[in-house]
Amino acid sequence: LITSLIEAMRVLTSPADTGAVTLALPQDVQTEAWEYPSALFTKRVWRIPRNRPDADALQQAAQAIRQAKKPMIIAGGGVLYSEATETLANFVAQTGIPVGETMAGKGSLRYDNPLCLGAVGATGTSAANIMAKEADLIIGIGTRYSDFTTASKTQFRNPDVRFVNINVAEFDSHKHSAISLTGDAKVTLQELLTHFHDYTNNQANQAQARQLHDEWEAEVDRIYSIKNADSGLPYQGALIGAVNDQGDPNAVMVCAAGSLPGDMHKLWRARHPKQYHLEYGYSCMGYEIAGGLGVKMADPEREVYVMVGDGSYLMMNTDLITSVQEGYKLTVVLMDNSGYRSIGALSRSLGQSGFGTRYVFPENGELPTDASGYD
Repeated sequence: LITSLIEAMRVLTSPADTGAVTLALPQDVQTEAWEYPSALFTKRVWRIPRNRPDADALQQAAQAIRQAKKPMIIAGGGVLYSEATETLANFVAQTGIPVGETMAGKGSLRYDNPLCLGAVGATGTSAANIMAKEADLIIGIGTRYSDFTTASKTQFRNPDVRFVNINVAEFDSHKHSAISLTGDAKVTLQELLTHFHDYTNNQANQAQARQLHDEWEAEVDRIYSIKNADSGLPYQGALIGAVNDQGDPNAVMVCAAGSLPGDMHKLWRARHPKQYHLEYGYSCMGYEIAGGLGVKMADPEREVYVMVGDGSYLMMNTDLITSVQEGYKLTVVLMDNSGYRSIGALSRSLGQSGFGTRYVFPENGELPTDASGYD
């Protein structure tokens, strides 16, 4: 424990490792006493460093950006962790380079910034994906280049595309044979910006990005207004729009699984860096209400909107009791899809039967209970 406790704190405060830490003690050891040195319990202040990139690599990156004709930024979760959203906005204003956002990076730039192209990748907008396919330089900031971001390595189609990666983790900064800027996103962008006092991205690339941004925003407006022609009920996109437009602009949206994450990534208009909270590392069904409770406990002054489908809701809804018991208000937006539509479609597309994911309705069409039976 003398060495492990110190190492645990190093991992917990490392910008690259970020935890988590487990200390495992055998049962027989737990019953023993030990004379620990008093120095072990001396108060320590653990400071989280903002590591800076190599100076030569910074010069190389600046040169690559200047030479690029169609550069594009992909903003990942590292932008938010570094509290670099304002710095990113300044960088974009100075250079005119458009930005696409990963799931974790959603909110890095306000949706109404004319150079914000929104979601990129398999769940991306037409604006971001068109620019990504044509880009000759990708500047990845705090992104791990997950399979959804790269559309399983099919996203970047320009045969001459190069990469500049800013990341606190060396493992990620070297991906795609990039010019590696291993360092904190905020200070790296600040230092990189000093190389561009007399530079701006070419006007044709900026104009294309602005046009694509406007076209996508018009498409979002259209989707927000769609209703079912027979029932008159709104589709999922329209429900997202209603919450987005009518809700508290300072609220936090929490989501996790099903078809919602793909729609949210494209359609949610992020007005605040910490407005979009989506568990998409594993798309964990049932996370939504428990995660929403955690968000509310972390920041009780903000409204929390939990967006959840009926499948995830039925899997884990009992934390609503805890939220009421402890006095933490949640607003749950429940979308009834009559079963596990997203994962069910995936299983059937792979030759499976979709066992246990379809409800059986009574002959009279009524459903007196949450689930009348299972197939």
